[in-house]
Amino acid sequence: MKFLYATTIDYPSTRANRIQVLHMAAAFTALLGKDFLFGMRSTRRPLPHGLDAYYVGEHAHSYTYAWDYLKYARTMQVSDVLCREERMLFFIILLNALWFRLPLRFWYEIHHLVFVKTWWSRYMLRRVSGIISLTNAMKQELVSTGYPAEKILVASDAVDVSEFSGTKDVVGLKAELGIPEDKHVIVYTGSIDEPWKGVGVLYEASKLLDDSYQIVVVGGKEHYVEYFKKEYPERANFLMVGQKPHESIPSYIALADVVVLPNSGKQAISAISTSPMKLFEYMASGVPIVASDLPSIREVLNPDNAFLVEADNPQALAEGIESVMKQREVASARAAQAQRDVQAYTWDNRARSILSFVGKILK
Repeated sequence: MKFLYATTIDYPSTRANRIQVLHMAAAFTALLGKDFLFGMRSTRRPLPHGLDAYYVGEHAHSYTYAWDYLKYARTMQVSDVLCREERMLFFIILLNALWFRLPLRFWYEIHHLVFVKTWWSRYMLRRVSGIISLTNAMKQELVSTGYPAEKILVASDAVDVSEFSGTKDVVGLKAELGIPEDKHVIVYTGSIDEPWKGVGVLYEASKLLDDSYQIVVVGGKEHYVEYFKKEYPERANFLMVGQKPHESIPSYIALADVVVLPNSGKQAISAISTSPMKLFEYMASGVPIVASDLPSIREVLNPDNAFLVEADNPQALAEGIESVMKQREVASARAAQAQRDVQAYTWDNRARSILSFVGKILK
């Protein structure tokens, strides 16, 4: 088996999906060695984890990326193609059927259900050997459309727990951000441009918390931060520090007395499809978690390892945050349980699970 992971990512990037792809490529490389091939668009510096890559270059359309990857697959005698980009995978499958006719097997890592009912997505799904779904809830949706359950693997996202070991300079970072030592610090990490991320709900919750609380939002490109500030008037207890390099995220999380995952339940991508990397980073940090009580989140979190609150409800979110500070021993016990639970969610384990699934399907 020669396994190609076909992507169009660039490096470096602060986007979570890019970081996920690089971690998975490193895990596959460790397991498959030279039988694993990794493709990406471009890089402006040496890749992390000692990775090598085939650079597909800049293209204007998904079908031209697909054509380039098929030429590479033919040259390298690839047997299996894994892809998480639905349009490109559709064209890889279509162009292979029409022109290249290579003996390839296709594996689709699905991250949302936005396109699942389109004609081209149905064409693609009928021709993949198997699907890797981020959540069981999304798997059940796929099964309801007629896709065989035995051809779907549920593989949540993961974390490199080693990134959260060691001492962080919390005092120095607090001083840099101007946060007094006596504040209860609440941290959110991640993008702010999608309403389903729930940052607006977190802002509304900030109005319900007293002056002893300081919310810190880490994430969002500059123009998104500026847009957010136009929509939501600045508040002293709601600090937005913008996008930061991913390697600095453990230090920002270490600032926190509480970390929050305020996902909305109004969109399917949040309620059933998402498996946020920040969730696993929060668990690895040992900081108490307050999260929306949604099916997607419930697949990993529960009342033993987190504080779950009603989604889209600022009052419930504020009360959840206050509960952590009022129940320190309970909160510490749940955070410790989250740290134990997250040991199962490593990139290596995820890669092993996918390769085991591939092996079972091929028997």
